[in-house]
Amino acid sequence: MEYWIRHRPTDPREDPNFRADLIIANGTLPSDVFSKPRAFFVDYDNYKGGGKLSADMLSKMQGNPDLEVTVYRGAPGSTLHTGDWVSLSKDYAICYTGNGINCEDPSSTLHSYRVKAKDLSFDGDSIFELGYWGSDIEE
Repeated sequence: MEYWIRHRPTDPREDPNFRADLIIANGTLPSDVFSKPRAFFVDYDNYKGGGKLSADMLSKMQGNPDLEVTVYRGAPGSTLHTGDWVSLSKDYAICYTGNGINCEDPSSTLHSYRVKAKDLSFDGDSIFELGYWGSDIEE
């Protein structure tokens, strides 16, 4: 995709240890990560409580591959593509829209999508960033 940045989420089809619904079962993250998320994610307290929301949703995903969750994305266009970055935090995604602090394209707007947990990857470096690996979705 022409708007993709160099930093990409891990593709769970290549490394299933990063599938968001299996990160505890696979041992990718320690089993107590969601009981004390501040100890694991330095960005946890950012974005108006979005860290708590994200940790709670990731916890609910564990062992629940068909759980449908809402993800957000600030980007140009309205289609969610396989391999796109998404967030469980609306406030985090807003930072990638219009004049947001992380926005690289001023035409970017906020989009939301309902996706299944098994179609998300989680690298564990930011509580706010997940990869989407399902079929393309039009908003």
